[in-house]
Amino acid sequence: MDDQQRDPNAAPPATAAPGGYPNPWQSPEAPPTNPGVGGEPPAQGTPGEAPVPLYPVYPGANLAYPTYPTYPTYPTYPPNAPYQGAPSTPLPGSYPSAGPGSMPSMPLYPGGPPAQYYPVGAPATIPFGHLGESRPVPAFARPFPLWLVIVLPVAALVTVVGAFIADTLATHADWADSASVAGIIALALFVAALIVLGVRIALGRRAGASIALGLALVSALAVTGIGGVTFSSPIHRFQGRSLEGQGLWAAAIDEFGRSGERAPDAPDIAQAYDEWGESLLAHNSYTAALDRFNTVITVYDESGVAVDRGYDGLFHTYAGWVRNSPSDAPYANAIEFFGTYAGRTSCDSTCQSNAHGVEAQARYQYGQQLFAGGSFEDAITQFEAVQSQFSTSPYAAQAHTAAAKAYLALGQQQLTSGDCVNTAVPTYKTLATKYSDTPEGKQAKAALAAPVSVTGHITGPYPRNPTPVGMLSKHVDPPNFVFSAEYTTGVNAKSGAFTFRNVKQGKYNFSTVAQDGSFIDYVTWYDASHNYYFVQAGPLCTVHLDNLADYPTF
Repeated sequence: MDDQQRDPNAAPPATAAPGGYPNPWQSPEAPPTNPGVGGEPPAQGTPGEAPVPLYPVYPGANLAYPTYPTYPTYPTYPPNAPYQGAPSTPLPGSYPSAGPGSMPSMPLYPGGPPAQYYPVGAPATIPFGHLGESRPVPAFARPFPLWLVIVLPVAALVTVVGAFIADTLATHADWADSASVAGIIALALFVAALIVLGVRIALGRRAGASIALGLALVSALAVTGIGGVTFSSPIHRFQGRSLEGQGLWAAAIDEFGRSGERAPDAPDIAQAYDEWGESLLAHNSYTAALDRFNTVITVYDESGVAVDRGYDGLFHTYAGWVRNSPSDAPYANAIEFFGTYAGRTSCDSTCQSNAHGVEAQARYQYGQQLFAGGSFEDAITQFEAVQSQFSTSPYAAQAHTAAAKAYLALGQQQLTSGDCVNTAVPTYKTLATKYSDTPEGKQAKAALAAPVSVTGHITGPYPRNPTPVGMLSKHVDPPNFVFSAEYTTGVNAKSGAFTFRNVKQGKYNFSTVAQDGSFIDYVTWYDASHNYYFVQAGPLCTVHLDNLADYPTF
């Protein structure tokens, strides 16, 4: 407040209110009107009346408080003893002595609180408003109208939010980037609001409500600005959730990555991949769905429940593919996965039963696919796996029948190979024993017991005229020229080739006989061990005697 000042050395007016005591701080030229100061007894009014305390004039002020009139019932007080440099014992009913320059306190009324006197020379202040002319209040420190109080925070909010929306829509910016732009604007508004608030306070606008509203606006702008600039990770995650809810999986995964998630532990990213795969699976996009689920279990394999969800997604994808589109299903990968899936600790008995059922179907269909492509051995592997591993499956009986067909086709293929004895014969024997209840098994058994052919050719100079005759004999005695000759055939005069057909299975000796005039030439072959019966006819395979030594010359 502005107080009108007066020269403190000027003498105050020495006036007293009518009927009261004169002013104790009157001009030094005037005689003291209250000799109670400085050891003198106070002025007394009417005899028998108590003295009334005086209200002193504030030093330097141009006005004095009026004194109160005496009351006739108040007793008078005798004067104090003169000041001797030390406090004296006051007489009963007297005022205590005070030191030089001070004013003793005295009660206003008997039993009431003591009245405080203002010492001489104390600073002068007047608590009752301005005296004289008041200082004008600057317009900027005056209260804002109500509409402006409402408009300012709303305008700040609209500015910040509008900046965010405008940046997002106009530039298709990321929410976090737009939030940074809005945050910078909010910080700029914060600085401006802080300056305005400080200036108004400095100019005298100290109303509590005004300061509280200003601080609230400044705080809100500061929090918004700092949050927009620094809290990008939660904003990325929030936008990722929004995009995920819209089915924009790739964009959501990008936002989660920008929020700070990294492989292999990225639950939000893994969940988005799971949901993406499930959406693709719902539209029978098996290849794309497999890619999403495989990403979860291989790249983000430490992402908690999302990994289990990824395994479930893979199972349903492979199962759906096997059941709905068997012609192009990736059976090898599916079969391998079904085994892994059933072996997981999270796969209970029901889960295992489902996995085994689909694996049996997958193996059977894969076997059929391999059989159609001529891969008979691989087809047999799948069919036999169904029978051995999933014997209770409805596909086990079908696999048994299919395996017999595959064995027969494989055996017939092996008959024309260069190693019939070591390949076709074991195949036919397996077919004849394990699948004897099938037509193919019965056919194999008959083939194993059927006559065979024996072929070969003779090299070297052998008689051409007449050409020798080949013989297969169960019993021979060369020194005595004895040959049983169960089978005979001509030898080609040019190539020396020969063939015996429908030879019963057994061991034979091969020899030739040629008529040369009056002589008959017998030539007998035997193996390295001097075994004459080296020709083994059957089972099943044609015997090739291409390893005969040259025809002997005599």
